Amino acid sequence: MSKMTKKVKEIIDDVAGAGHADVAEGKVKEVIGKTKQAAGKVTKDKKLEAEGEAEEGEGKVQQIAGNVKEAAETLGEAVAEGARKVGAAVKHAIHKD
Repeated sequence: MSKMTKKVKEIIDDVAGAGHADVAEGKVKEVIGKTKQAAGKVTKDKKLEAEGEAEEGEGKVQQIAGNVKEAAETLGEAVAEGARKVGAAVKHAIHKD
């Protein structure tokens, strides 16, 4: 992956949230893979068809990885919020008396 591509992915994830860049890039790979498969079938090029199947699969896996990153970020935020609430409740209980 080029430095530029990596930087663009970082920016997308910073703006949209973790994993969004992987989901988008994975969808592009999936579509390109399907296109290669179709071209391979039309031209009877088994190698191109196989490349398309592999790229489609890679794209689907990348989308799943992006979704996992999104879920992990959401879970982390929920845990942090829960910890803040517990901290506030403990502080309130200590200072109540």
